[in-house]
Amino acid sequence: MEWRSNRVNRNGYHIRYQIVWEELSISNDFIFGKVIQDTELCRELLQRILPDLDIDHIEYPELTIRA
Repeated sequence: MEWRSNRVNRNGYHIRYQIVWEELSISNDFIFGKVIQDTELCRELLQRILPDLDIDHIEYPELTIRA
């Protein structure tokens, strides 16, 4: 469980709400980001979404920042 307090009501008070980890799904931005960062989890997720494809491995391109 995690407590969050980033929302403010119209009176200026922070709203405190609770996230139950067991109820989160891949549609949650944090969970999606964590899955995509892990090559094995990412491959497994894609394999479940696209069962007709044989996904051997995942590669991430090198990002180059140009000034």
